[in-house]
Amino acid sequence: IRRPPRSTLFPYTTLFRSDTKFAHAYMWYTESKGQREHELKLVKKARDTWVVQNELEVGVTDRFTVAPYYNMEFGPDAPTLGGWALEMRYAFGDIAARKLLPALYLEPAQMASEPVELECMLIGTYFPEDSLQTMLTGNLICEREMRRNEPAKWGYAFGAAKQDGGQWLGFEAYGNWTEKKHYLGPTLGFKLEDASAVILNLGLSMNKQDAQFKIMFVRDL
Repeated sequence: IRRPPRSTLFPYTTLFRSDTKFAHAYMWYTESKGQREHELKLVKKARDTWVVQNELEVGVTDRFTVAPYYNMEFGPDAPTLGGWALEMRYAFGDIAARKLLPALYLEPAQMASEPVELECMLIGTYFPEDSLQTMLTGNLICEREMRRNEPAKWGYAFGAAKQDGGQWLGFEAYGNWTEKKHYLGPTLGFKLEDASAVILNLGLSMNKQDAQFKIMFVRDL
């Protein structure tokens, strides 16, 4: 039995079909089969380091999404580095309010000639209201460079937002326990037209690191 279109499962997606509501935290929702989404991300990681991520998400099934990336890292006193990543997400269960919705995430990635890094993530999303306008999501993250004796690094991302029409406002907390880096800040999203949106996030360091800034342009294709 084929599941109903995602637009009927998610009332708020009639305004903007994208699953992307946060700059760092991932939600349970995946693209429908055949749905495609382009994301262009600009990240200020440190005082003199910027990263551009160019991503194309494709719904392989109604539950499974793949997304190839092309990434570039640059700074005023450093050479521009190129790299790739391949994101894969699988969602379990069906949409419902007041129910924890799980998903799994796996992403191999490599920047320039550095070792391949594998990122694994457990995603849990919760909608406390039947309207699905309030969104809570959390990610438990494990990263490891794929070379001998390299230890795993553990991190997290959490997001909460409230949508009102074509706009949503919330906050995100994210970081890495292993490296002792933690960030907290507001996230703002707004619809530009029926098939595109902009998402902004400012991550303020909780332990004297440089603040991070991220801007995303998201468009359904």
